[in-house]
Amino acid sequence: MEGDMGAKEVDAKIIATEHVNDANGPATILTYRIINEMQNEISVVDDGWIKWYQENKLIKLSLKREKMRKGVEAFGYFPPRLVKLLPRQHLEKKITLGWPVSLSRIWNEKDKASPAPGHYRLNIIIGYGMNDSIISEEDFDSIQEYEEKIFQWQKEAISNEVFIEIPPY
Repeated sequence: MEGDMGAKEVDAKIIATEHVNDANGPATILTYRIINEMQNEISVVDDGWIKWYQENKLIKLSLKREKMRKGVEAFGYFPPRLVKLLPRQHLEKKITLGWPVSLSRIWNEKDKASPAPGHYRLNIIIGYGMNDSIISEEDFDSIQEYEEKIFQWQKEAISNEVFIEIPPY
């Protein structure tokens, strides 16, 4: 995310990709780093869910809080799990993409992402906010109002693009 002066506030970078094949089949492990470049503490969304976006050979993995699919509101809404990062502090995380990739139907239309084997470009989108003072669900009249408050709080950082090869599965 770029600030008013053009300096990065939060940097997200995929720093390694690894292809493995184990008893569960082929997988790609992405290691990424989030760096707080600001002078203030931030809170990074760390729910553990992926929202899958794909357009041809470009895959975007959103790790930020996304809009729930229509119809799942009946099960309630909950605040995102957050990890605090102090100024200049970084967080290193891994995502394992077992092919095909299992997805949560709370955020995705399908329960699996099954791209054809081949070469792809990929990046990730991180969600973060300036503090962790997200108001509880009880303070709002509707789930939609609460969800909107979270989207107002949340900013995003988009990582570098990397090339991955999806093996036959």
